[in-house]
Amino acid sequence: MIDGLILAAGSARRFGSDKRQALGPAGQPILLTVVKTWMQVLSRVGVVIQANDPFGLAICRQTGAVALPHTGVAQGMGSSLATGAQWLQRLTNSTGAIIGLADMPWIQTTTLHAIHDVLSTNWQPVAPTYQCQPGHPRGLPATLYSALSQLSGDTGARQFIHWTDYPPLAVADPGILMDVDTQTQLDEYLAVPRPSDC
Repeated sequence: MIDGLILAAGSARRFGSDKRQALGPAGQPILLTVVKTWMQVLSRVGVVIQANDPFGLAICRQTGAVALPHTGVAQGMGSSLATGAQWLQRLTNSTGAIIGLADMPWIQTTTLHAIHDVLSTNWQPVAPTYQCQPGHPRGLPATLYSALSQLSGDTGARQFIHWTDYPPLAVADPGILMDVDTQTQLDEYLAVPRPSDC
């Protein structure tokens, strides 16, 4: 079974407030959009949140995702990923995971399906590209969970994965490049008409 892992424990310093609560596509909070999209494709989705995070817990309850409280936020993204990987290791029959970020609400379900299909066929890392630019989310086989669970600091899976060793997955989805860092960036993204995800 392919599972999902969303990293949502960041501090959002550049945004100036909790960007997960900012209104994005469809006029709903960014985190809600992201989790709902992933839940359309994957039956098990874990969301790494800060240990004291009522908003993150509420989104998980609303969508049926699994809240994964993380106490080492100050240690960086690598430690958040380790928390998620430890959850993946505990799951029954998890053969791989799609891992992404909470601030990318424009990723289409078709992209998640494509990563799922490649990962469940080849059992090797999968990175989507749009117009030759690599983006997120990424697909990783369960054989890497142990290494992921040992991560720390602010560096993710690139410590032990050479992405150029694997064929890229070309998708027609600019959303894989659209992560929200500032309010101005969010406003610019919202001003551009996007094709519906059919």
